[in-house]
Amino acid sequence: MSLSTSVAALLDAYMSEVFPATHAPGMQVVVVDKDSVRYARAFGDAVSTNQVTGIGSLTKSMTALAIQQLGVDRQAPVTQYLANLHVPDWVTIDRLLTHTSGIATQATLDNIIVNAPGAFEYANLNYHLLGLVIQAVSGENYDYYMRKHVFEPLGMWNTTADLGRVTDLLTGHTVFFGKPVPWRMERFFPNRMNNEARWGNLSAGFVLSTAHDMGIYLQHYLNNGVPEVPDGGYRDGWFRDGDRIFHAGSLEGYSSFMMLLPELGVGVVVLTNMQDYVGNTMSGLRIEAGITNILAGRQPSPVDRGLYLRRHGLLSALYLTIMALPLVRCRHKTIWNVVLPTALLSVPRIVKARWATVWGFAPNLLVSLVASATLLYAGWFTKKTKTR
Repeated sequence: MSLSTSVAALLDAYMSEVFPATHAPGMQVVVVDKDSVRYARAFGDAVSTNQVTGIGSLTKSMTALAIQQLGVDRQAPVTQYLANLHVPDWVTIDRLLTHTSGIATQATLDNIIVNAPGAFEYANLNYHLLGLVIQAVSGENYDYYMRKHVFEPLGMWNTTADLGRVTDLLTGHTVFFGKPVPWRMERFFPNRMNNEARWGNLSAGFVLSTAHDMGIYLQHYLNNGVPEVPDGGYRDGWFRDGDRIFHAGSLEGYSSFMMLLPELGVGVVVLTNMQDYVGNTMSGLRIEAGITNILAGRQPSPVDRGLYLRRHGLLSALYLTIMALPLVRCRHKTIWNVVLPTALLSVPRIVKARWATVWGFAPNLLVSLVASATLLYAGWFTKKTKTR
C-alpha cells in the first residue's frame, strides 16, 4: 500500500523545505511498511535511493542481529568466545549488546579500559568485540558472514562492509568552517576487523548501504517483531523513546538515521552524505520528528532555516578566537605560552577522543587547536632565545 497522494505531497513539501536547511549535498529518504515502500525520494547529489553511503552506527543493530542468528549465549562472558581477550568475566555478551559492560567510550582493542559494569556507556569497542565473536563462532570474516547470512538473504544487494566491493559510493562531505567539503572515506575505512588501534571498526560502524536496502532491513523487523528495548534504554543496537525505536549514525563524511514506529506500522530511514558532528544540524532540525508528525496526520514544526548558519557562524567565531590567542599580550609569559597551548592540545583527551577521531569529525577544531598551540609555543621559544 502506498501513501495517499496528500500525505506523499506533504512529505515532498516538507522535505523540499528541510533539505536545503541541512546544507547537506545529498539526502535519501525512504518510508516502508511491512509489505512495501511507501515513500522514496533522493535529493541533491543523491540521484536515487540506491546510491551507497556510509551508515555509521546503524551497523550496530546488524551486528546484534548476527549474534542472535548464531545463537551466541548472551549471559556468557565474552572470553568464552575470545580466549585471548583479557577482560573481567563481567564483560558478557549481553552487556556488550547493551553498552553496560563497563568498557569506556574511548577504549580500543589495544587499550581496553574497563570500569565497573552496569551503567550505560556508549562504546564502539563493545560492538567491535561482538564482531570478533561473530568471526570466532562462524569461522568466517565479518563482511562475508554478514553478506551471506544477513544482507543477501534479506535482498540487501547493495550492502557490504567491504569498501572494495562498492563502485558507486556517494562522495562524503565534512563541514570545514561552515562549508561542506568532500571527504574521502578511503582514508578512514578500516581494512580488517583486528585493527587494534581503531576507535571504530567494521562491526561498530562501517557497513555501507543505501536507503532502499535500509528500507528492506526495517521491513525485516516490521514483519518479524520489533526489537524489545526498554523505554529510555538501549538494547541490541537500538534506542527507545516512547513509541520510537531508533538509532542514528555518524561517520567521516556521512550521517544517518533509522526509526521504527510500531504503532503506525512503518519504518523511516534518512541518509546524507555530510557529517556535521559538531554543528549537529541534522539532529537540531529534527527531520525524523517532522516525518513522524506527517505520517501520524499531525502538522510538522516549522523548519528553522537559519539553524545551520547560526550554529556554524558561532563555531567559526570560536575557532577563529582560538587561533587568535597568540596575538593576545600577557605579562605571564610562561603561563600563556606554555600552559595554555598544553591545555589546548589536551582538549581531545578531555572529551575522550583520539586525534584521528577529531580530524575525522571536527577538522576545523583540530586545525584551530594545533595552529594556536604551535604559535604560542613558538612565541615562548623565540622569547627564551632572545633573553639568552
